[in-house]
Amino acid sequence: MVEAVFKIMKQAYFRNKEILFKDFGKELEFYKHDYNNVRPHYAHVLYTPDEISKNPELLNVKPKLDKLNLDRIEANRNYCCKEIG
Repeated sequence: MVEAVFKIMKQAYFRNKEILFKDFGKELEFYKHDYNNVRPHYAHVLYTPDEISKNPELLNVKPKLDKLNLDRIEANRNYCCKEIG
């Protein structure tokens, strides 16, 4: 799991950027804040790791979203688009 965090850090933040030793701490703080508080994490649907940490109940949103999506698909299958007239 730790390797995944470092992989994201290297690929998304540090790949195309020259970072001097004196700036590394500042860049690392930016990455940490952005990763934990700004970017939604794919495993948490639309929430950041910090939001899930503070409110674990948000994890229950994925099954609800999946059910809503299935309900929408079923409703679309049963709806006729033909003009009546």
